[in-house]
This record gives sequence, C-alpha cells and structure tokens, in this order.
Amino acid sequence: MNEREKLRSDIDTLKESIRLFWLDTPTKAMTPEDRMELLKHISALVAELAELLRRLDQSESSMTA
Repeated sequence: MNEREKLRSDIDTLKESIRLFWLDTPTKAMTPEDRMELLKHISALVAELAELLRRLDQSESSMTA
C-alpha cells in the first residue's frame, strides 16, 4: 500500500468514526461534562481528518508537478 492509499484509508476510517460518534450521541444519556468531552474528541478527529486531507492534497499536487 503506497502513501496515498494509506492516507485515503486513514481518511475513510476517521470519517466513519466521526459518523458513528454523531449517530451514537443522541442515544446516550450523558452529563453535560460527558457531552463536552465527546465534542472535544470529535473536534480532535475532525482536526486530524483535515490534516490527512491536506497531506493527501499535497501528495496529489506533487504528483502532477
């Protein structure tokens, strides 16, 4: 598996994790603190996803240059 394939796989995994967290959130009885922790965790996943997308874009740009 090359770097681009690995990045795409990691991106897909993160997107699925974020989706599952959002789907699961309304079904759980959570304290406000629990909800805040979950939102922090989701925000961290979104930031990681943005970084992977940036790296993928950079990798694809270097291939066309």
